[in-house]
Parts: sequence; C-alpha cells; structure tokens
Amino acid sequence: MSVVVNSELYSLYNDPNIVEDVKIRRLGWADHVIRMEEERIPKKVLNGKLNTTRPVGRPRNREVDVVQRDALQPLWVMEEKS
Repeated sequence: MSVVVNSELYSLYNDPNIVEDVKIRRLGWADHVIRMEEERIPKKVLNGKLNTTRPVGRPRNREVDVVQRDALQPLWVMEEKS
C-alpha cells in the first residue's frame, strides 16, 4: 500500500483548499446580504449591534470583521500561507 500526500490528492481531484473554499463562500454570502433591503433580517444581523453589556476579555470576531479581512486579503496570499 503506497502513501499518498495531500498535495497529490489535491492535484488528482482538482479540489481547492478547504480554507480557501470557505472564504470564497463567505464573501459570496456577504455580497448577497449587502445587496438585500435594509429591513431584511440577515442584513440587520450582519450590520446590527446588540444592546447588551460586553463580556470581560478579548472581543469576539464579528461576521463583518471576518468578511472584511477576507475581502482585503488576496487569495494568492492565503495559498502561500497554507
């Protein structure tokens, strides 16, 4: 039985890196939500801020922050880090 390296599997099946795929889908979803009307619930969730007290510690990443980071980072930079 021979050992197959992940890079060989990726080249055999032409599947993109899972991290790259998730980031592309997240950007597509954000583009879809941005074009929605302001009163739609997904748009309110993406842009909304909760009116509660903040927990102690480091703030959690919001969906907007993650999408913005993915949009500003080119895909070829993400591939080099993998």
